[in-house]
Amino acid sequence: MTATATGLSGRADRQWSAGSPMLPGAAGPGVLLSGLVFALWWHRPAMVDPVPAVVTVGVHTATTVFLLRGARRVGDPALVPLVITIQVLAAIGFVLRMRVGVETLGSLAAYLTAVGAGAALFSLGRSLAAADRLPEGPARNRRIQRTNVVLLALTVGSCALALASPVDRGAQIGLSLGPLHIQPTEVFRFCLLGWIAFRLRAPSDVPRLWGAHRSSRAVWMLAEYALVPAVLATLIFVKLSDLGPAVVLFIGIVGVVVHVTSRWRYAAMATVGFLLLAVLAMIVHLGVLGERLALWKDPFYRGGHGAGATLHQPGMALLAYARGGVLGAGPGLGRVDSIGLERRNDFILAVLGEEFGLIGTLLTGALYVLLLVQLFRLARRAGEESWLRAWLVGLSVMLAANIAWPALATTRVLPISGITTPLLSAGGTSMLVVLGIVGLAAGCAGPRPAATASFPVHTAPVVPAAPAASPAGRRPSRSWRAPALAGLLAAVAALSLLHAQLLAAGPRLDRYDPGGGIVRTERATFDRGRILTADGQVLAATDWSGQLPARRRSSAGPPVGEFRPSSGSTSASGLEYAWSMQLECGSPPGEDRSGPHGALGRRCRPADLRTSYDTRIQEAAVRALREARDAAPGARGAVVALDPRTGGVLAIADDDDLATSPGTPIQPGSVFKMVTTAAIDPARLGGYHLVPHSDVPLPDGRSLRNFGHGTCPATTLAGIPALVDALRESCNTAFALVGKDLGAERIAHAAAALGFGTPGSAPAGRSACAALGLAPRGDDFCDLDGLPLAVSSIGSRTADGRPCLVEQLALGQACVSATPLQMALVGAAVAEGGELRPPHTVAQVERDGAVLWRAPAARPRPAIPAENAAVIRDGMVAAVQAGTATRAAVPCAQVAAKTGTPEVGADPANLDNDAWTVAFAPARDPVVVVAVYLKAPPGGDLTGGGNAAPPAATVLRTALVALGTADHC
Repeated sequence: MTATATGLSGRADRQWSAGSPMLPGAAGPGVLLSGLVFALWWHRPAMVDPVPAVVTVGVHTATTVFLLRGARRVGDPALVPLVITIQVLAAIGFVLRMRVGVETLGSLAAYLTAVGAGAALFSLGRSLAAADRLPEGPARNRRIQRTNVVLLALTVGSCALALASPVDRGAQIGLSLGPLHIQPTEVFRFCLLGWIAFRLRAPSDVPRLWGAHRSSRAVWMLAEYALVPAVLATLIFVKLSDLGPAVVLFIGIVGVVVHVTSRWRYAAMATVGFLLLAVLAMIVHLGVLGERLALWKDPFYRGGHGAGATLHQPGMALLAYARGGVLGAGPGLGRVDSIGLERRNDFILAVLGEEFGLIGTLLTGALYVLLLVQLFRLARRAGEESWLRAWLVGLSVMLAANIAWPALATTRVLPISGITTPLLSAGGTSMLVVLGIVGLAAGCAGPRPAATASFPVHTAPVVPAAPAASPAGRRPSRSWRAPALAGLLAAVAALSLLHAQLLAAGPRLDRYDPGGGIVRTERATFDRGRILTADGQVLAATDWSGQLPARRRSSAGPPVGEFRPSSGSTSASGLEYAWSMQLECGSPPGEDRSGPHGALGRRCRPADLRTSYDTRIQEAAVRALREARDAAPGARGAVVALDPRTGGVLAIADDDDLATSPGTPIQPGSVFKMVTTAAIDPARLGGYHLVPHSDVPLPDGRSLRNFGHGTCPATTLAGIPALVDALRESCNTAFALVGKDLGAERIAHAAAALGFGTPGSAPAGRSACAALGLAPRGDDFCDLDGLPLAVSSIGSRTADGRPCLVEQLALGQACVSATPLQMALVGAAVAEGGELRPPHTVAQVERDGAVLWRAPAARPRPAIPAENAAVIRDGMVAAVQAGTATRAAVPCAQVAAKTGTPEVGADPANLDNDAWTVAFAPARDPVVVVAVYLKAPPGGDLTGGGNAAPPAATVLRTALVALGTADHC
C-alpha cells in the first residue's frame, strides 16, 4: 500500500470514528431478536417465559451497543459489520434455544460468559499484534517466545485432559466454566493451530524450545506439514471414535499449511496420510462411529425396516427439512420434538430449516459467510508473513468447517457427529470458540500496514520457495487460497440444504411420512386442548392443580392414547399423538405442510377434540365386558359399538387392545359366515339345495362337524330360505358345502371388499386399508385417527403350515383372522344394505364453542350386493327369534345378530372355544352395531350365544336409548 493510500485510509477511518453519536446498526440485532421472540410467543405462548425473554432482549441490545462503541474506539471499519453479524446470529440462536426448551436465563448466562472470553482474547490479540509490529530485538523476542511457551503448555495440557476425559457415545465429558460446558478438545484445537502457525511462521531470530535451526530438506518439511497434522487429527479421532472433531481440526491445519506454503501438494499429502491413519484406526477401534456410519447409510431406519420400525434422529431431521420447504412453518409451528433431545445441539439446523424454511437457512448461512469474510479481512491486518495472520487464517478455516459440518451431516452428506452449530446450538463450547476467534481477530484491527512500514518483517527460512515474482516485482498474494477452501465448504453446505429442503422434500415426505403422522409434541405442550366425547364428557385434559402439570385421562374411557412429556423428547400415542397439532394449535388437518398464514402466521392456541364416542354407550360396553368376564373367569375380551349410518365409533372396551390390535390372530368363526354369504353371486342365491348333514369329509382325511355334533338343516331346504335357515342355526356343514361351491378365490374377493387382506394382494395391508377408507400404517396396520387397527386377513396356510381348506375358510376357521372392530364393520355393511362407510373416531375440532374443523361426511362404498345383505339380515333376525342368538334380543327393538364359536388351540384333541356375537338394531333401520369377542381361558368352553350375546344385548339397550331410538329399554 502506498503512503498516499495509507493517508486516505487513515482520514476515512478518522471521519468514520468521529461521526454521529448514533451507533449505526445498534438497534438492528435487538429489533430482530424482539421480533423473533414476539413471533414465537404469538404462535406458541407456552414456549416463551415473558420475564426472562424481556431480560434477554435487553441484555442482548445493551451488549450490542457496548461492542459497537468498542468497535468505534478501535477505528477499524471491519469491526462494525463483524459485531452486527455476531449479534444477529446470537439473536437467532436465542430464539431457537427458546424454541427447543433450553432455559432462557441459562442461555443468556452462557452467552455473556462467551462474550467475556471474547473480550479477554481481544486483549490478547491486541497484545500479540503489538508484539508482532515491534522492531527486532530482545523485547519483541521475549514477548513472542512467551506466547510460544503458553500456547505449547495449553496445547499439551488440553491434549492430556482431552485424552483423559471420559467419552460417552462420542460425546466428551468436559469441564464447566460457569454456565458454559467446555470440551478440552476445543481448547486443544484452538491452541494447537496457534502453535503450528508459530512453528511455521515465527521470525527466524526468535528462539524455539529445541533450537533456532530447522532443516529445509524435503523429508523434514513433509513431516512437519503433512505427517504431524495427520497424526494429531487421528489421535483425536481414535479418542472420540468420531470423524467430526478430527476432520474439523485437520481442515484448520490444512488451512494453515496452504496459507504458509501456497502449495496444495502438502495439503494433498496430509489428506492422504490422515485418511490412511483414520482407516487403520477405524479397523482397530470402530466404537460409536459404526452406529453413525450405519445411520449415514440408512438415516431413517438404520437397516431395521419392517413393521414397528421407528425412524431415527437423522431421518427425522431430513423430514423436518422437507416439511419446512421454502418458507417454513413459522416459529414454534414445526414438529421438531420428533428429532429427540439432540435437536438442541447436533440438529438445531433442522429446527431452523423446518420453522424458517430454505430462505431462513440460506440467510443464516449468508450471515456465517459474512462472518468469515470479516475474519479473513481482519487477519490481513497482520503482516503477510506474520505467524499471527497464519493462526487467524487457520482458525477461520476451522470455523468454516465447524459451521459446514452440521449442515452437511443433518442433510446426509456426512455422518452425524458431535459437532454443533456455533452461536445457534445449546452447547456452550462452540459459542465460546467462535467468540474467542472473533475476539482474537478483532484484536488485530487497525489501519492496514503499509508496504513501506518502518520495521521490516522477518520470516523463517524453512518456508518453501516463493512463487516467481510478478512483472512489477511483487509476489502474487497467497491470501485467496485459504478463504477459497472455506468458500468451497460454504457452497457445498448451501447445495446440500437446497437439496434437502426443495429437491428431495416431496419424495421423502411421501415415502416416510405420507399422512403427516410424525407429530409435534413439545415439552411445553401441556397447554393443549381437551379430548371430549360426542356428548361433552372429558376423556383427557391437562391438570394444572399440582406442582407440575399432568395430563389426566378417564380410566374407563375409550382408547385416546397417552401424552408423556419429559425434559427431553416427548412421547405420545393414539389421539394424543395423531391429533397433537389440533390439540395444541387448533389447525385443521392437512395444513401440517403449509407455510405461514398471514403476516404473523397461524397463531397456535389449544383447541378441543370432540370424538364420536358416547359416554353412556362406553360405560355400557365397559360394564358388559366386566359382566362377561365375571361369568367366565379367566376370559378376556372386547366390545365395539359403532354407528353404521356415519361410521363413527361409539365405544371401545377391551383387554390388551383386543378390539383393534390383538397381537395374535383371532379366528372369527361363524360370524365370518356373513362374508361367505356375501360372496354368493346374487343370481344364484335361490339356487342352493341344502340337505341334512352331521359332518362333511375334508380332503385331508378329517371330517367337519356341526357344533354339538348335531344335524342340520332339519329338513331339505332350497333357495333363499335354505341360506336364511343355515344362518339361523349357524350350520357348519351347510356353509362348508356352500364354500366348496364358491371356491376360495371368490370368498377372498368378497372379504377384500370388506377390508380383509387376502393372498395375492400386494401389499395386502395397504389394499385392505384402502377398502376401509383408511391410511395404511406400515404393511400390517391401518390408521384409524391415530388408533392402530390391525389388518384382518385370509391366509393361504394355517398356523401349523397346512394348506387352507375352503371348507374351513367358509366357516372363518384355521386361516382367517379378524379384529372385533373389523367384524363390527362387516355388520355395519349388512345393516346399511351392503354399503360400508369408513370408520372414524374424531368428529370435529372446536374452541370456545366454535367449530374449527368438522370431519367430512363419510361417503358410502358398495361392499356387499344388496340382495345378499338382505339375506344375511333375515338370517340374523331369525337367529335372534329362534336360533343361536336369542340372548341378544332386547325388548325395545328388533335385533339382528350372528354368533360364532370358533375352536382354537394347537392340540386338535383339546381345543378351546372362543365366543363371538355381531348384532345391530333396529333390524330394519339400524342405528348401532355391536361386536363382542371373548377369548376363552385355557380349557375354556365358551359359546357365542351363551357368553357373547348377553353383553351385546346390554350395549344395544343402552345405545338405543342414548341415540334416541327408544325412550327406555
